Amino acid sequence: MIMEACRGINRNKYRVPILPVGVYELGRRGNQVLIAAGAVAGSGLVDQEYQDNGAEIVGGQPTSLTKADWVLKVKESQPSI
Repeated sequence: MIMEACRGINRNKYRVPILPVGVYELGRRGNQVLIAAGAVAGSGLVDQEYQDNGAEIVGGQPTSLTKADWVLKVKESQPSI
């Protein structure tokens, strides 16, 4: 299974859809995780942390959406109901 995490499109939003430990856990269960280069910029995390936990860093924009079985992203905050 290939998963790709990509940067959100909202300006000044720095949430990430998965933490490095999540990448590690997915990898040890046989999944390949791709992270768009720079997708975690501004979050306090860096690409290298993801790579150290088994992710493959790919081009600056989501590049493998046609290959990915799952795409992880962050949805904008919703108003309280």
